Amino acid sequence: MGGTTASPAGRGRRAPACRARVATAVASTALIIVTMLAIVTMLAIVTACDPAVREPATMPGPGSTPPSPAVYMDNPAAAVPDRGRAILVRGAERSRGLPFLPRNLVDGLYGEYAVRTSDGEPVVVRVPVWYVTTPVALPSGWSAPACRTVPAGVTVLASPAVAGQTVWCFQSAAYRLFMGWPDGAGDPCRFATVLAQRFAYYLAYTAGPADVSFPAVLELAP
Repeated sequence: MGGTTASPAGRGRRAPACRARVATAVASTALIIVTMLAIVTMLAIVTACDPAVREPATMPGPGSTPPSPAVYMDNPAAAVPDRGRAILVRGAERSRGLPFLPRNLVDGLYGEYAVRTSDGEPVVVRVPVWYVTTPVALPSGWSAPACRTVPAGVTVLASPAVAGQTVWCFQSAAYRLFMGWPDGAGDPCRFATVLAQRFAYYLAYTAGPADVSFPAVLELAP
């Protein structure tokens, strides 16, 4: 009839070529899949290890729970407190020596708060704080500041202005707490009162000296 059919010999010659093309296609597809998986894995590793590609920490909104101090210390741009709030941005860390006193080797803890001033144009200042347990002899010239809201049982003395700050000392039977208030940062009384109250509260519930720290956030609004 008019149609033709391939001979068995012809089909036999084409079979190896078809199998070769199939094998090549399978190998190419597998290579593409392996490459895509490798790219996805590399992106996941970079995202986990590179801080630049992680979602940045944000400041808490009104009524929200503030992040831990580690968030602010890992991201300095976040350490801008809302008005009426002070944030611990450094510490607590071990320290030796109180820099505002004559040469000494007093051991203690050191930290810093970021505070937005309320007088005039708002400015964020750093307020250093020190905690010590040993008695400290204060130089002459320290006197009681005009702040009547400090906790009962705590004696408060303030130094003359030295090196751009006034140092306040809170003394009780259990501890001595110092803070350095920058000159021109407004009235320190509210910050001093809240710091003394909250620190005494935290100290009362610590298991031992190794657990002592500073409050992460101080709410300064009346």
